[in-house]
Amino acid sequence: MSISKQEAERCYPTQYWNGKSWPLKLLPLTTDELQLAYQSGREAEPCKEQVEAVARTLAVVNVYTAEDGYCYLSSLDKALAEGEEHWSYISGDQRDALMEVAKRLLDAARKAVM
Repeated sequence: MSISKQEAERCYPTQYWNGKSWPLKLLPLTTDELQLAYQSGREAEPCKEQVEAVARTLAVVNVYTAEDGYCYLSSLDKALAEGEEHWSYISGDQRDALMEVAKRLLDAARKAVM
């Protein structure tokens, strides 16, 4: 069973009556419909804004990766909290590459719950 299906069933458990599935109505929807809606949203393709948000974070990670190859979380957290704008310093080709990496990361995360 997929992670998203397990989460949907935890959020909207199927109701049983005398050992049989008895969808409890909440508004005009059954628990099965609520579970399907949750699962569909959880497994949806990331939108452009989500991809860009991850790409912008990757840009900060790139700037705050130390010479020894490590990205120290304290520096990263501080940069993200201060809202430093590293995106404007990145060229178009680099942005495209970061957007592609971000899309692949979000896609891997999405597939992990399917």
